[in-house]
Amino acid sequence: MQAPTVTASFRPCPSCSWSDVRIVDELNGWARAKCTRCDLIYTRDLPSTEELQQIYDHAYKPGGMYEILQNQLKEMVRTGRCEQGFYRNRIFLKRYKPCPGDKLLDIGCGIGTFLVAAKQMGWDPEGIDISAEALAMSAHIHKLPVRHGTLENLDFTPGIYKAVVCWEVLQNVPFPQNFLKRVRNLLRPDGLFVCSVSNNSKRVPRFVPNSGQAGLPPVNLNFWTPESFRAFASLNGFRPLYLAPKRSLLDLSGARNHRLRFLWNQLCAIAGIREGMTMHAVLTPTD
Repeated sequence: MQAPTVTASFRPCPSCSWSDVRIVDELNGWARAKCTRCDLIYTRDLPSTEELQQIYDHAYKPGGMYEILQNQLKEMVRTGRCEQGFYRNRIFLKRYKPCPGDKLLDIGCGIGTFLVAAKQMGWDPEGIDISAEALAMSAHIHKLPVRHGTLENLDFTPGIYKAVVCWEVLQNVPFPQNFLKRVRNLLRPDGLFVCSVSNNSKRVPRFVPNSGQAGLPPVNLNFWTPESFRAFASLNGFRPLYLAPKRSLLDLSGARNHRLRFLWNQLCAIAGIREGMTMHAVLTPTD
């Protein structure tokens, strides 16, 4: 039986403001709904600002994920090598060459590895991040301008950025429509919004029940497919120059423990039948 339309107990769609939504399921104890207009699946409730701050500060505690990334950052600064992976290089760093003075804003810059890579490629970069821990432990290494806060609570000069990037951020943003409107306000008319988001498509194979806390509420709040993300961009004043899921499945949790299944699904991904867990997009403002 189809779930009834709900307009009272669920907040409007954070991707397009549509109020006609349907109950979908519950994930990690968080109720989710699906928008009948743009097809975004999202959580009914939101974590508090304090909860979010604790989540991201904990992620960068010494001895954990931060320590590995800090060593990577030091090596980048020492060698001058841009180690940003295939997709970030292919869709942006090596495809779009900046003119002198072109400004780039990295939202969710973490410890600044992408800032360093962008600087090495000729951009004038700056970053912001919600984690004071990440910024405090890395700013003295890369020596690039960074600020503590979010896109919503910091002041920026409108229309000065040639590029705004955010990697694995949008799925964690409580109000992505407001976020995208702010990004458009910051971009030049010929600007680029470059991002990656998790892929919620049924074409993503699952080797284990879930991909860890980063893929679950209260960290992950928005669950797009390539089709619903294209609608999100279009409804909010952007057109895709590039939008596609990853073809590689190597980063899927448990993939290496199921070799035959992995090989079969990887062949299917190359053929376009299966998809990776991440989508990459390059968007530009519409007229």
